[in-house]
Amino acid sequence: MSIAGENGQVVTGHGEAIFDSSLVPDRISSIMYDTFSSPNAQLQHNPSDQASVLLDFSRPPLINFAAQPSAPTPNNSNWIVSAETESWSTSLSTRLTDFFSERKTSVDWLHQPATYDVLLLLMGLPLSLWGSYRLGNLFVAGRNLPAVINTAIYIYSFFVTANIFRALFSYSRWIFPKIEVESPKATALRHRFIWSAIVLGVLGSAVWDGIKYLAN
Repeated sequence: MSIAGENGQVVTGHGEAIFDSSLVPDRISSIMYDTFSSPNAQLQHNPSDQASVLLDFSRPPLINFAAQPSAPTPNNSNWIVSAETESWSTSLSTRLTDFFSERKTSVDWLHQPATYDVLLLLMGLPLSLWGSYRLGNLFVAGRNLPAVINTAIYIYSFFVTANIFRALFSYSRWIFPKIEVESPKATALRHRFIWSAIVLGVLGSAVWDGIKYLAN
């Protein structure tokens, strides 16, 4: 197998023992498994039955306004089975399919196409309207400004909060990656506490304002 780090370092080896090596990068970007490199290198033999599996652990940028948020998260993970023996090919393909299905993360939906559009409709727009009201009041309340200025401030505040929602969505994809290495050194794990504080703080404040409005 070949283990590539985010710094470009590549470590190769055999078996699970390689993960205990001090040479393994702290931040892994991909792992490639194959069944033909060793026979080629050691025996000059090219097996007729071959398989390779690529696990892509790369993540999108932390905050990315360049990419279309409605597009799925790009990921190059894949597996290929090339065999002359039908039973070997069928058996291995089934096992690989089951392997990926059983280990699918619970946040895979976050990386699917159109997820942003649905969240924007259900949460983003209501929160942007609420954020526009709260942010706009900071500049408008207590000031005798012309109506056109007041309107412009609230409209600008809406676009600001809508882009904050977009940035939070991008941040969510970064800290909840499509494919993840389970490691205490994983940077994304530490960011989840920050994400939780931001989301709970915003939602809590919005719900509290709603309760006060209904009570009055």
